[in-house]
Amino acid sequence: MANPLPPILHQAYFLRITNIAPHHPVFEVIWNDVPGQPDRIFIVKGDEGSAESVGSAYGMMRDVARGARARLLDAQERKFFFAAGEKDSVADAMTKAYLSTLKPAPYQWVLMGHKAALLELDKVLKAQDAGTAALMLACLKDNENLQRLGAILAVDMFTNNTDRFEVLPGQKGIANTGNVFFVRKASGDLRIKGLDPFDYTKSKARLETVVTSTKDHTNAGWWSGIMLKKEAELERVAKNACASLSTELGSILRSNGYAEVVIRQLTLDENHVKIVVKSMKLTREDIKNSCMAKLARTDLNAQVRTGLHSRMQALGWAK
Repeated sequence: MANPLPPILHQAYFLRITNIAPHHPVFEVIWNDVPGQPDRIFIVKGDEGSAESVGSAYGMMRDVARGARARLLDAQERKFFFAAGEKDSVADAMTKAYLSTLKPAPYQWVLMGHKAALLELDKVLKAQDAGTAALMLACLKDNENLQRLGAILAVDMFTNNTDRFEVLPGQKGIANTGNVFFVRKASGDLRIKGLDPFDYTKSKARLETVVTSTKDHTNAGWWSGIMLKKEAELERVAKNACASLSTELGSILRSNGYAEVVIRQLTLDENHVKIVVKSMKLTREDIKNSCMAKLARTDLNAQVRTGLHSRMQALGWAK
């Protein structure tokens, strides 16, 4: 059953705040606004960037790629969050100390749903967990997962998020195995999930930044979203993602003594790549519609409007 995000994250209902990623602004929040009902768990994460850029990346991943339920905390909620984090009854000493250093930081704070059955590829690799690796590969052959993978790739390309799969020309592999997630459903099946869609270290992730239509990735105006324009680029990125997942997960099976014939049966092939590419094309249209809706807003920041319009022009979407 879905755990909806509360409309207001009020100070009075925080039970516990815990930093769950040392030296990174990621916190688990235990919260309860209805006495007698089970506690609810959320994630609050800090991202450096404007509200428009961060909110747009998370919103796009959620709306067109079935990413995490997420929204930005408003100014009052941020005060509530940090005030609660000062209480001994709510935060441990290390979390309190870390929160105190983050209070003046120029972050946007994102409230996300918590997935108890979240599986991180990096942890599966480090544990050499063959059972989970085999299940991940088997489930990846499912059409829904291939479609999700295509949507995640397309959104990451548009938002210039290169902290998941390698998308740059000439690059192969997975850029960050700690940013590839699966969710275990009640049926036991796994679904790939697009989390952390905003890479604040990349200037082109910020919508205020103007991009160009250059295809030269060494040019300062280049941005990964330009690759959405060409089918050959979609195919290259999709093929790399499928091959990288098969290689990483297959290596676990191989080191655990799985027969090569079994590994080959679980490996993603050209037919699977085609489904991923088709999903990328459909998602490209969803992204275009999302951008057009944003540009139609009368309250859109002028710098964001200019930056977003440059992306539309680069892709040939501007009227």
